[in-house]
Amino acid sequence: PGIPQVNVAAVCKNGQTTYTLTQSRFTIHDPNAKALTWNIPVVAGGPGLETKKLVLGAEPATFTLPRCNAPLKLDLGESGYYRVHYDDAAFAPIAASISKFAPVDRANILGDQFAQFRAGHGALSSYFDLVDRLTAAHETDIATLEEIIGKLETLDFYEIGSPDRPAFQAYARSRLVPVLKRLGWDQKPHESVLDTMLRPSVISALGTFNDPAVLAEAKRRFAIWLKNPASLRPDLVGTVSALTMKHTDAATYEIMAKKVRDTQATELKLRLFQALANASDPDLIRRNVELAYSGAIPNGRISMALSSIASASENPDLVWKLVRQHEAEIRTHLAPWSQDGFLPAIAGHSNNPDILAELQKDPSSSKTTGAKIATAHALNTVAARQEAVQATQSQIHDWLAARTH
Repeated sequence: PGIPQVNVAAVCKNGQTTYTLTQSRFTIHDPNAKALTWNIPVVAGGPGLETKKLVLGAEPATFTLPRCNAPLKLDLGESGYYRVHYDDAAFAPIAASISKFAPVDRANILGDQFAQFRAGHGALSSYFDLVDRLTAAHETDIATLEEIIGKLETLDFYEIGSPDRPAFQAYARSRLVPVLKRLGWDQKPHESVLDTMLRPSVISALGTFNDPAVLAEAKRRFAIWLKNPASLRPDLVGTVSALTMKHTDAATYEIMAKKVRDTQATELKLRLFQALANASDPDLIRRNVELAYSGAIPNGRISMALSSIASASENPDLVWKLVRQHEAEIRTHLAPWSQDGFLPAIAGHSNNPDILAELQKDPSSSKTTGAKIATAHALNTVAARQEAVQATQSQIHDWLAARTH
């Protein structure tokens, strides 16, 4: 059980570096995690370095390299199952050489560094430093870029409600606009399948970060797609629809809602509804909640659909209020297996203590073992997220202030 962490300390003396490896347990938001010990197979190496292999047990392991400032990375080739925490002396050479590592290692370095931030052991500024170095070197690898995109979107989500969010979004756009410029909106002849797969992610992220050119182009292409469904590649339909729905008007909303009602194929229906769920206007959120239990969505997916609205609209508190007003009726449509997790799935998107208290007081939250588990899971999710939001907003505030000086 649990996830091992290898801690790396480097000391340079007389032209050689001594590395000391120790192990601990990696956790996020788990104050009662028991200490565990593993036998951890470690593969270490880097650009221009020989590969070292060892098994790290309970005792520290040490070895030396005949040079200083070597970009020695652990978990080379992402060959192991553990997190790595480097001290500053060990990490600085890795950061300086990150673009020289193989793509799998670039993505792994980013993942480890973000995980250290989430665990409270690393600074976001050093994660942004890696992103800046990679994008300045014109990163093209899909694994590395998807890693960057996913984390920037997570941070943007944590920035909801922060006055620094527009400045953070401007930074995120500046990292990704050059990637979209290289890819373009349309598939090129002979482009790699990985570029084809990357395109929707980049467009979606830039739209999430409120890039005006991307939002305008999505709206333009959406209007053409309504008249001619063949005008848009299937892999862009969800992205373009979702970005258009974010700031849509009632007339365009209704066209999309009709498509949801009329489409027979369940998976396509749910994809269209997922796009519709992005609407942020309070009246359209109300209409989305009503649509979810109107019979347009299969009973087994209603709970998931309502949870989608709570998340995608960025207004879970309004969704909770609407659901509570119509709860008795909604429950008559729910599949039996989704009754237990129905309210926790919506409350889990809110940071409002009143809503969480209301969830806990509701008799349905302790009616069955399943309901108790779902409620506990929602409360834990919110507590972990609030911790992340607090750390993100304070560190991004300081990081932005340092960038402008």
